[in-house]
Amino acid sequence: MSAGMLKYYTDVLEPQFAKALFKESLDLFTSGERVWSSNYHWQGPLTKDTFPWYIRDYDKETADKILNALYDKGILTDREKEYDVMNYVGTRLSYIPWHNDFTWDEAVTIYLNEYWHEDWGGLFLYKDEHDSKEIMGYQPTFNTAVKQEQGETLGTWHTVTLVSVASQCPRVSIQIFPKERKNV
Repeated sequence: MSAGMLKYYTDVLEPQFAKALFKESLDLFTSGERVWSSNYHWQGPLTKDTFPWYIRDYDKETADKILNALYDKGILTDREKEYDVMNYVGTRLSYIPWHNDFTWDEAVTIYLNEYWHEDWGGLFLYKDEHDSKEIMGYQPTFNTAVKQEQGETLGTWHTVTLVSVASQCPRVSIQIFPKERKNV
């Protein structure tokens, strides 16, 4: 029994738009503007001893442009569904512990770093069952999306590995969840 389904997509946004989103993320991150929250409000197993992930909501115009690109590519299909479209910045020594997104029926991550070396960590690892010993992974690649779709089960177990102190910049991505959660 598969616990969920992952799909990978390349070239999901217009490249100049993806580069502009990355630049905007870093500019805002270093500006001192108070536009970020952190992962410290997350619940349950996501609240372990990680350094901060910084999170902000995109403005409506930017969020709509991102969503329209995903609709045009067939990555998202329900134009009536409402989504939260967020910008995540993972700092050195941040990670996201093993979990599943069972309260949502889908989630999309788009990677924005033009270059990311595997020695810098921040890898997306996943497995079908929580107790499985078989772990698969994916290195963040510029303008590539990972979509998780949940079936009737609890979803794909996944983690983001620790961002190394050797990383030359933060790990920057877009995270998209439906506004409405599944009934569980």
